Amino acid sequence: MRKNRIHTSWLTVLLAGTLASPVFAASNCLGSTQERLAPAMNAAIFLLLGIVGVILPAFGYFIYYLARRAKMPLPPHAEFVNPDTDPS
Repeated sequence: MRKNRIHTSWLTVLLAGTLASPVFAASNCLGSTQERLAPAMNAAIFLLLGIVGVILPAFGYFIYYLARRAKMPLPPHAEFVNPDTDPS
């Protein structure tokens, strides 16, 4: 099962790489921008990169936290509790 998934992933990457069409930049990126517009666009790009740079590691740490917490043993007071039975 895992080999099929890996082969499918590689096939998808190769197919996307061969069928990709060239991408052309917008006129703003080619240098025909106004003098005041370029610094604002650069600031916006760096702001978005900063947001991604903060959110992505935070999400990774959250996944690490959940995996670590899932491996912890149960506390003594919750070890013998069966949630399926009604105590009354």
